[in-house]
Amino acid sequence: MNRTCKSRIMKKASKIPDNAPWWRFPIVWLVVGGPAIVVVAALAMVVVAYRDADVVLDTAAGTGTTQR
Repeated sequence: MNRTCKSRIMKKASKIPDNAPWWRFPIVWLVVGGPAIVVVAALAMVVVAYRDADVVLDTAAGTGTTQR
């Protein structure tokens, strides 16, 4: 990165006042957003696993009947 690009980034970052609400700071969205996405993905996987559960075969009796 050249000096001009760095100065633009610093100017943009310095526009946020210190007493601004927490959601105005971009780093907060990086810290909160990552784990939030993981939680949503995990819940989606739980739903998929519950809805599309495989059928269990009863092979102990030798009949081959299915149970849920």
